Amino acid sequence: PVKLVRETTPLGTGGGLKNVALEATDPFYLLNGDVIAGFDLEPLSQTLGTEGGLGIMGFVEVEDPSPYGVARFDPSGRIVEFVEKPPRESAPSRWINAGVSLWHREMLETIPAGVAVSLEKEVLPGLLPRKVLGMRYRAWWEDAGTPARLLNAQALLFDHPRTDRLPPPSRLEGAQVIPPVAVGAGSSGAGAIVGRYVTLGRNVHLDRDARVENSVILDDVKIGPGASVKDSILGPGVVI
Repeated sequence: PVKLVRETTPLGTGGGLKNVALEATDPFYLLNGDVIAGFDLEPLSQTLGTEGGLGIMGFVEVEDPSPYGVARFDPSGRIVEFVEKPPRESAPSRWINAGVSLWHREMLETIPAGVAVSLEKEVLPGLLPRKVLGMRYRAWWEDAGTPARLLNAQALLFDHPRTDRLPPPSRLEGAQVIPPVAVGAGSSGAGAIVGRYVTLGRNVHLDRDARVENSVILDDVKIGPGASVKDSILGPGVVI
């Protein structure tokens, strides 16, 4: 089951984590909600168990690390420097925080309660003397935090499907469907053209000759006859 913990005022990434401290196991996984990746999490647990330390973080290598938290490692894999969003020319490496980590509960004791705290800027650098390990992944990864990257994330999920985790999609009777496409229950589109890389939410209606490509369409959207939607994200109830 998923348990939600209410945050009545914005507490930042660190304060938000402290706010759920009573629910944390030991150790606990910390996962960024706007990241998708093809990572196996078991090596994090295995390495933390054998090597010891306060925690272990996953990293991926990118061309431009400046929008992210960036780490430098010693030969043993221990993190010796962590800088949030450095200028590209002064970044300590191209290995960025992948938003996947495993920590012992005592890490939470370093975060003050009830105040806004940045995990990346105020907490992580101070944890490094207590031995924080880094695991460098070479797998597909995307930060879906902008509209363009959300569409990239959708394409990655279509290209690396976990069909054992998803319900079977509804059909879009009478439409020309160019896979990969996911269709929510109650959607219709006779005479429309849909695909590639399209997600339709529930109760979406496409009129004849409407065309949707590389887009995410949320619930209750209506797209009129002959309309074309490409490289777009449409919120619930939008009418085109």
